[in-house]
Amino acid sequence: SCLLVFALTKPITMLAGMEPASAKLCFFMISFITIVKPVSWVLSFIPPYGMRAAGDVKFSMITSCCTMWLCRVSLCIYLCRVWGFGPIAVWIGMFSDWTLRAIIFSIRFHSRKWLLKNDDIPFCDLPLHIDPKYNIMPSPDHLPMDHNIQPAFH
Repeated sequence: SCLLVFALTKPITMLAGMEPASAKLCFFMISFITIVKPVSWVLSFIPPYGMRAAGDVKFSMITSCCTMWLCRVSLCIYLCRVWGFGPIAVWIGMFSDWTLRAIIFSIRFHSRKWLLKNDDIPFCDLPLHIDPKYNIMPSPDHLPMDHNIQPAFH
């Protein structure tokens, strides 16, 4: 979708009759998001969705709020007031927010701590543990003794 919007930017700005300076800024901003979004956005939003679904809600919410205020709001105000940036300051703030989230959520995802956050999942009544090969399974203490668990794939 980014490439489609990028390809249509020049024709749309010409059809809309934009001033050359505005059209140039628009094209620059669209070029910027076409490069940054596929890399940063995916890593900053998809892993937290999965971690929230697994019950790791608090970490995702706190991280998202902190990076938003730190990058989107504070950085944007700083770039506009101190350095005189225009509308691109908003995009720089947004992209820095996405990048910082991507770094933090990637570290959290690879640490696997989010796998142990199952307290908020109503249908998960068994404590879970992670075996050395990172397979998630019910804790052995909570399995019936006569129940023989076979692996799903042989």
